[in-house]
Amino acid sequence: MVVRIERLFMLELTKMSEKIKTKYEEPIDKFSLRDYLKRFDLTNSSLLKRKAEEIMENVNRIMEPYARGVVGKPLRDYYLPAVDLLEKAYKKEDFSRDFPNAIDFLIDSIDWE
Repeated sequence: MVVRIERLFMLELTKMSEKIKTKYEEPIDKFSLRDYLKRFDLTNSSLLKRKAEEIMENVNRIMEPYARGVVGKPLRDYYLPAVDLLEKAYKKEDFSRDFPNAIDFLIDSIDWE
């Protein structure tokens, strides 16, 4: 009984810690988005599935000016394929292959700009 309570307590602490980390590590620009995406283990499909909604919210929020062309057509044309690929992979719910590959492509796109 005591062991079970201790495990539940530790689980709650872990969840709270994860929420705090996410709050403070929320990306504010494309470079912090790149760093945020790099911290995920792209081979861990269950983690990616759990974090997919959060990842997509952050990608859409940060990359939205690029996708709309607000920062210029050349950058729109450069980033739109990576963002589109990520959105399609998310909709397919393929968190073992397509979604991690799309994240990797977006990271590379930001690195090479």
